[in-house]
Amino acid sequence: MSIQFKSFLLRVLFPSYYDEYSNLNAEVEKIYTYSQEVIKNYKEMDERYRELIREYQVLDQRSISLSDLHNDLVDEEWGDKKRLMQFVCSRPFERISVYPDGSIYTCPIAGVKFRHNIGNIFTDKFETVWNSKNACRLRLGVSKGNFEYCNRHCKEITGSGNLNGENGLQQRDEFYLSINSIDDCVLSNGPKKINLYLDESCNLHCPSCRKLPYVANKTETDRIFQLLDEKIAPLLPECEILTLLITGDFFSSNATKKFVRKHINHEQYPKLRLFLMTNAQLLNEKTWSGFPNLKDVPIDLSISIDAASRETYEKLRRGGKWEILINNLDYILTLKRKGQFRLIRFNFLVQKDNCGEIVEFAEMARRYCVDEVWYQRLSNWGTYNEKEFETLDVLNPAHPQFNSTVELLNLLQSSTQDLVIKISF
Repeated sequence: MSIQFKSFLLRVLFPSYYDEYSNLNAEVEKIYTYSQEVIKNYKEMDERYRELIREYQVLDQRSISLSDLHNDLVDEEWGDKKRLMQFVCSRPFERISVYPDGSIYTCPIAGVKFRHNIGNIFTDKFETVWNSKNACRLRLGVSKGNFEYCNRHCKEITGSGNLNGENGLQQRDEFYLSINSIDDCVLSNGPKKINLYLDESCNLHCPSCRKLPYVANKTETDRIFQLLDEKIAPLLPECEILTLLITGDFFSSNATKKFVRKHINHEQYPKLRLFLMTNAQLLNEKTWSGFPNLKDVPIDLSISIDAASRETYEKLRRGGKWEILINNLDYILTLKRKGQFRLIRFNFLVQKDNCGEIVEFAEMARRYCVDEVWYQRLSNWGTYNEKEFETLDVLNPAHPQFNSTVELLNLLQSSTQDLVIKISF
């Protein structure tokens, strides 16, 4: 019986009820319309919030005090340049990082002069971006050893570690010594290393990262996939390391999963290695069975966990379930033993709420035959107020727990032989 016929019967047999029903239905329609407007406004506000957070992240990472500016000038005019003069950074010659707004950097944003991107993948042809003036100026600066477009706090310069464990700083050889002008910095080859920050989709909303959960909708997913399909896929023949997804979780990103299924296979790209970043909540047997094309592809798996106990994990990895994590780690271990993963890394963001589990975390990594554990300092991505962050950031030299935490990390690193311990702060 159709809704229209039911309405007709109600009107004929029970006219008073029909009038009440009609009034109620009209109210429901008003409420529905209002709720749709609220949802629309929320989505617009959420997108604006994300834009502001991205802007904050850039400004926060690039902020520099007058004291630092003074020190930079002193170092430039009177400092000892011999140490850096003998080195060159290879990153501007072989790497790109693509951010959510489409901007392309050869280094992490915090490693270079403010807004010194080399172009935008949404609006520019990649050939133009790769050899843009900004790209060539950066290459010339590092080739000459003056690093004039670099931030003095860059992790390559300070030696405090980086995402892929790759060291970009190296001795200058004949190739770099032969570079004398911007024209010499135009490259015929493409990037060897591609880092994708494009999609911020993640199934968790950890306090250290974001306040709200976010998964790209269909329109945004289609937009990202089209960009990957048209702009990134042509770069794969020369690419040696493809990292995804730095600003989200690979298994939560429909765009990057679709891209990998379509384009990545060992036969077509035999020198390509994948560096997949995940929280492992979605990496189960059913999910992995959807990637038969990755069977022979060398894969490094980076898993963010931040805890060695259920209570701490479910507090810091908001939305995650300890039981699911453990089940999936058991499955990942079987894949590692079959040779599916070249390397597995566990990540631990050191903070007040988990610093008591630093040693236990390394022991947990051993049980799962992990190759590396990376202990990193907490960053503020706009999710904490100043006071909250000061309390949580135990690797801040001003924090009362700084010395004891650093002592423990250094002792763990020096006493561990069967596991690579990396520390970055």
